[in-house]
Amino acid sequence: MRKVMLTVAILVLFVSFTVALVGGSQVPEFFSDWRFLRAHVFSDYVVYELMQTDMSGFEVKVVQAGPTGGLKIGFFSKSVLVAESGPNFFMGLWNDVLMVDTGTAPEPRLLSLYHIPEKRLVHRDSYFSPVEIDGERLLYYRDIGLRFYDPVNEKRLPEELAFLEESLVSMLKDQPYLGVAISEKVYLDLLTFELVNTGEYVIRYVQ
Repeated sequence: MRKVMLTVAILVLFVSFTVALVGGSQVPEFFSDWRFLRAHVFSDYVVYELMQTDMSGFEVKVVQAGPTGGLKIGFFSKSVLVAESGPNFFMGLWNDVLMVDTGTAPEPRLLSLYHIPEKRLVHRDSYFSPVEIDGERLLYYRDIGLRFYDPVNEKRLPEELAFLEESLVSMLKDQPYLGVAISEKVYLDLLTFELVNTGEYVIRYVQ
């Protein structure tokens, strides 16, 4: 069954150095913040965030947890995984899966998942909030790449989404200086990394 939900607020993500972890992800046993370096300590891993020189985000690297001369010195330990260049923000850890947000622009933003033992990127997608873990699944709202700015001239919905047209046109008329984007609620299996579509759509304002 297809569902649609409208958002009535303008969704803008302001870059913040206090980033909430994904709901349902592992809670760090310890956290340290030295302003330019942050450490999230878990039982098996320590996730470090080193602020980039332009202060737009962080370099994210993972080292094996264990005795070191201190958390700061631990940053220079041999890494087991380094996220691709950012700016990046640590989003959460689930077992051996590292979740990273990339970019500084308003939503939609880039979600990247890395499998730490395999040292590889296993999933990347453009997303809207919220992002949360439900059992062994990651729930988020996938940007399907549709943008509309004119209620009269831009009726270009694919046939399978034609049922959204009335809501979309109404939103564009209410806020003529904004555009709207369509996203779909999806689940990512965190064991197989297979994506499951739900057929539930959200129409939201974008700048």
